[in-house]
Amino acid sequence: SRLEFIAKESSKMVDFQRRMDRLTNECEALKKKIRDLTATIEEPFEGSEDELKLLITNFQRDQDKKKRETQDSQT
Repeated sequence: SRLEFIAKESSKMVDFQRRMDRLTNECEALKKKIRDLTATIEEPFEGSEDELKLLITNFQRDQDKKKRETQDSQT
C-alpha cells in the first residue's frame, strides 16, 4: 500500500543519511591523518640509508597488511 511504500522509502533515506554521516566522519578522519602525515613527511630524515630502507620496507608491509584487512572486511 502507499503507506508501506512511504515507510520503506523513509527507512531507506534514514539508512542513506546514516551512511553519509559515517562516510563524512571517516573522510574527516582521513583528512586529519593526511595533514598529520604531511607534517611528518616535511621533517628531514636524519638516519642512515639502511634505516631509511628498513622504514620503507616496514611501511610497505604495513600498507599491504592494511590493504588485505580492508579487502577482507569488504567480503
